[in-house]
Amino acid sequence: MKIERVPYYHPGSQELAEAVENKAKAANIMLLENHGVIVYDKNLKEARMALQTLEYTAKMHVAAMGSSVNMKQVSNQTEKDFLQNSGYKPKRNWNETE
Repeated sequence: MKIERVPYYHPGSQELAEAVENKAKAANIMLLENHGVIVYDKNLKEARMALQTLEYTAKMHVAAMGSSVNMKQVSNQTEKDFLQNSGYKPKRNWNETE
């Protein structure tokens, strides 16, 4: 999964449509400021899994913040190793169009 933030534009505006179009090339989850979330994927099952993962991690982050738990970010190398070697799911090449 890849997440991108889309800045606020008026609902229904051409600017919002263009911003979403541009970000959709690089991610399957978009956080639209003041609007909500757009999630899409190869099929409904994958999109639902992406949304559930986003929701779960957001809840975990909010709970940690509320409990004063200091969450440390893993290194880029650890993240890369997990994504390539964990078998969690096949790594997507975001530079290719499918």
